[in-house]
Amino acid sequence: MSVLGRRAWLRGAAGASVWLVHREAVAKSSTDSLETRADVVVEADVGDLDVEVETTAANAVAIVEASVPSGFSIELRGGKRRVQVVVRGVAAPGSGRVRLSVPKRARVTVRTRRGDVAMAGLDGEANVSALQGDISIGGSPTRVEARTTSGDIRVVGVLKEAELSTVSGDVHVSGARGRLEAETISGAVTVTGAMLQRSRLSAISGDLEFEGQLDAGTHALEVHSGNISVQLSPDQGMRLSAQTFSGVVEDALLDPPIRTRGSHVRQHGDGAARLQLSTFSGDVRLSPRSED
Repeated sequence: MSVLGRRAWLRGAAGASVWLVHREAVAKSSTDSLETRADVVVEADVGDLDVEVETTAANAVAIVEASVPSGFSIELRGGKRRVQVVVRGVAAPGSGRVRLSVPKRARVTVRTRRGDVAMAGLDGEANVSALQGDISIGGSPTRVEARTTSGDIRVVGVLKEAELSTVSGDVHVSGARGRLEAETISGAVTVTGAMLQRSRLSAISGDLEFEGQLDAGTHALEVHSGNISVQLSPDQGMRLSAQTFSGVVEDALLDPPIRTRGSHVRQHGDGAARLQLSTFSGDVRLSPRSED
């Protein structure tokens, strides 16, 4: 029997059964690759492993690389519509990494406790949750949901909808379209190059920065202790309501700019976008965005 196929079957005193697999078997096994549909659902619940997801033009899910402690292995289970990434061992591994390749239109769900998650080139959907870890998602995903308790979230190019949340960390979003919700308790929220139909950005302690275009709909930026900075085209149609309890509101979209305390309300153009800016302790600033 080859090294890759060698397994030892042990039975403990309590009758528990455990598979011990040679570490070399992680890289090569009969379940390292599965042919799938282009829009396959991929699910990975991997304990404390770091997860990297890359895309391929092929309709297949594959384990490209894996590094796990001795006594653990990773395999794929499922069929053309749904694939599960399974970690085998006594319990969940406390460290390690797995790199997967999936079709560009795949719908990928990753659950990790203390691992970082990075996805690149995705055109489908991403759903990621981590107890402690950074999350990075890039490509042109149609929908993204990402949540972490302690870590940063970075999303590039979402086309339709994103819901992003961290308790302690920053949220960075670029090139977003459609609907965006992003929140942090302790950290900053930064949005650039956006074209949004509806949005809600919030922080308890941290700054909010937005640069982009707003379509008809409600757009709310709220922070308790921090500053709000918004960059828009001077001809952006909107109904603006900006207020601060302890700070100033500066509207540099007007010529000449105005600077006031308390609240500032005005309408420009068709007023289709309803922009609400609120901070308890901080300043609010509106300024022209740079036109490329």
